[in-house]
Amino acid sequence: MKTATTSTLSATLTKLTKPTPETLYSLIDNLQITDYSGKKSTPLKKAKTAPLSILELYLTSIEAGSSALSFHSFDAALSLLIANLLEEGDNAVTYNSQSFYHKQYTHWGHLGISIKKPEFVNLEQFKNQVDERTKFIYLETISEQNEIPDFQKIIAFAKTKNIPVIVDNSIIGPGYGFNPLKEKADLVLYSTKHWLTKEAGPVEAVIIEGNRFNWFTEQYPTLNAAHHELFQHSSTEAFPSLLSFLKKDIPSINYSERQQEQLTNALLNLKTSVLKKYDITFEVEKWLKQNKWVDKTNYVGSFNNNSHFKALTYFQNGYGNYLSFALNGFDKDFETFKNLVESKYTNSPLIEFSFPESKKEIGLYIRFGDIKSITELLHKLFDEFKPTGYSTLFFN
Repeated sequence: MKTATTSTLSATLTKLTKPTPETLYSLIDNLQITDYSGKKSTPLKKAKTAPLSILELYLTSIEAGSSALSFHSFDAALSLLIANLLEEGDNAVTYNSQSFYHKQYTHWGHLGISIKKPEFVNLEQFKNQVDERTKFIYLETISEQNEIPDFQKIIAFAKTKNIPVIVDNSIIGPGYGFNPLKEKADLVLYSTKHWLTKEAGPVEAVIIEGNRFNWFTEQYPTLNAAHHELFQHSSTEAFPSLLSFLKKDIPSINYSERQQEQLTNALLNLKTSVLKKYDITFEVEKWLKQNKWVDKTNYVGSFNNNSHFKALTYFQNGYGNYLSFALNGFDKDFETFKNLVESKYTNSPLIEFSFPESKKEIGLYIRFGDIKSITELLHKLFDEFKPTGYSTLFFN
């Protein structure tokens, strides 16, 4: 097959208003997709496949999944899963996600749905949280506390209980650092805002399905009730697709011609972009260590991090785009720094800041830009920060 150039692909895609599966498969073939280990991915089955967007098809291919579904926001993706998988009295259990755990109080608690998390992050306490009303297990590849699950042990345990495993792989990013589906997870979630710019379209989240789990049983009454009506004539899948069912509740997402072109170019360069973020995050951590007002850094790419061995075990090519650090000084210095960030730096296109629960730490998600522009932004931030005993900011 003749390989299409970037300009050819862009020109082709911008002409697509309602792309057909055949055209998209041709584009995907020409994109020369490789999976997370660098091997050419297996071609997808083409028979009777519902049309997917170029983004969905690309991520499905590099993750070796069966289907994908796009959303305008990550919260919308997560809320739709909750609404269809859990009923009053049900629960989900997370190993390491503080943000998912706390969403129960604002989103789902009033529905009688509970999200459970072990008091201390270890495997035995985690297992004790799982009961007969647990409908799924939720893992983050790397949490804001820089904790990494032991995926093989947790997923093996989940299989003995016939409980699906959902993995938020946003920090590692799509395709080239870690593939949860290859570890037999059932669904993978991505927040795409750190990997695709707004110019590449309105999608901010994608779910990818592995098609190993039968969702349409008495275990999930809402899905079971719809099974015969929706899938009685389906014979192309090992199990009916959960995402095919959820798609009916998702408004169509439209791209302008300019966004289609930007998205195609972004996908052509996605591997380079992902690996570049790994390298930049690694360099930013070293840069922060030279700052006299930084007490310590917390990063799974550092050999002294508690999760570093698991990072070496599961990740290829790098350690994601997240790290955190603690400041020297007093509590009021931390509050001063936090207030400064929230008042002037929350909308930075280069870095997203976070403040993990119960820790006096500042989290950094590296988004876009190069090491020079990112360190210049951090230099400016620290230059405006006047902690107790402020004198000279950086070592020479």
